[in-house]
Amino acid sequence: MINFSIIESAGAAVSEIISAGIIPNSMEMIDDFSINAVVY
Repeated sequence: MINFSIIESAGAAVSEIISAGIIPNSMEMIDDFSINAVVY
């Protein structure tokens, strides 16, 4: 899991991963509120 404080940074990371030839099986975006609901 990687945490990004800016959603545009997360989108750029996805583009870089795919551009590098790494094709992920899946990727998910989850907001902090939802993560905290599961963790706590």
